[in-house]
Amino acid sequence: MKLLLVAMFMLFCALTFGQQRVYSYSFSGVMDSSFVEQLQSESMDVKGVDAAKAKYKVKKSRGEIIIYTIEDKSKKDPFVFSPSSIKAIFIRHDLKPGQFIELKTSK
Repeated sequence: MKLLLVAMFMLFCALTFGQQRVYSYSFSGVMDSSFVEQLQSESMDVKGVDAAKAKYKVKKSRGEIIIYTIEDKSKKDPFVFSPSSIKAIFIRHDLKPGQFIELKTSK
C-alpha cells in the first residue's frame, strides 16, 4: 500500500511540476568507443539534463546522445536545457555536431 502511495505521489509531482522531454543529438568524428561513457557523463552534468544515453558506431565514426530533460513548470522560465551546451562538449572533444531533434514521447 505504501509503495502504491509513493508511486501515485511521484506521478502527481511529475505531472504537476515537471514535464519530461527527450532529444536526440547526433555527432560524427573519430573517438575511442570507451569514451562514450565519459561523453554520457559530461552530458548529464549539463543544467536541465536529467539523464543521457550515448551510443557510437566505430566503423561509421558516428554516434548519438539521447537526452532526457525535466522542465519545471513551477519556475518562471522552465526551459533551462540548452542544446548549445551539448554542442560545446562535442566541439571540445573534436567531434562534429549533427542533427538535434526532439523525440516524441508518450504521455
